[in-house]
Amino acid sequence: MITISLFPMIVPPHFTLWQAASSDRTQAYLLVGTLVLLPAILMYTIWSYWVFRGKVRADIGYRGGASKTAITKKSCVFHIKGSAE
Repeated sequence: MITISLFPMIVPPHFTLWQAASSDRTQAYLLVGTLVLLPAILMYTIWSYWVFRGKVRADIGYRGGASKTAITKKSCVFHIKGSAE
């Protein structure tokens, strides 16, 4: 509400919205950068979800209990000692 009541003053009474805005060239540069990078980020996110789909099950994981591939303290000690020899 306070923003609407103070419009167009950004830092009352020093700057208006148009005085605080960056130049047209800067805004155009940022727009082009956003138009290039945003689709790239979205495509990478979609691709990563596609690659890793079905790899995680609800019954296996951090809170899902023990799994067949769980690393125990004993197995870690064995591997560390075994690799040093």
